[in-house]
Amino acid sequence: MIFSPKKKTSWELVERKAIAPVMVDDEYEDLDVVHVSPKDVEATYVFDVPPKSEVPSWQDMQRVIVFARQQYMKEASAQGWNTLLKEGWEILWFRKSSKRRLEVKYSGRPALVSGLKPHAALARSPPFLELLRSDLY
Repeated sequence: MIFSPKKKTSWELVERKAIAPVMVDDEYEDLDVVHVSPKDVEATYVFDVPPKSEVPSWQDMQRVIVFARQQYMKEASAQGWNTLLKEGWEILWFRKSSKRRLEVKYSGRPALVSGLKPHAALARSPPFLELLRSDLY
């Protein structure tokens, strides 16, 4: 008797939008950069979309990107970094049967800057979020 593995339905990529890491225009001219990560650091966050939602809205996408950035900054802070000198993101929308999923890959170049107000980097928005609602993108 030969057993074959069950066929598993894979996730289908529906849409992808990305912003490559860009230098962050910030008030670092008056501050001292103590240390910079030798390389960009990337983290991936996965969000399941509620079943009632057939298509995630651009507001949903913005919310998950902002949340992913907050998580990214918390993780960077735990490693001793307090800001990002450059940052970017990629959002992927998947579907499988009736399930929907958003995956955010957030990347940046963490740094330690002296004299930076606590939580200043957390308050900043991810770059180019307005492109999510643009049909030109």
